[in-house]
Amino acid sequence: MQEELTKEAYKIRFEYFNIYEDKENKWHEKYKNHRLYSLVVKSLKYNYKEIGLMMPKLIEEEIFLN
Repeated sequence: MQEELTKEAYKIRFEYFNIYEDKENKWHEKYKNHRLYSLVVKSLKYNYKEIGLMMPKLIEEEIFLN
């Protein structure tokens, strides 16, 4: 389950930076009700070098809190 969540979170984050660049408000509108929205928003404070280490930790926190 964690692997699936990780893949989905990376996909959503990828969209933010690569598809919705300069249209971030549209991304927020599209995903604001998604189950991983708050997690991905938290992940945005990490750069591409850090996210590989931090995303699994953020997912663990999300699973633990729910």
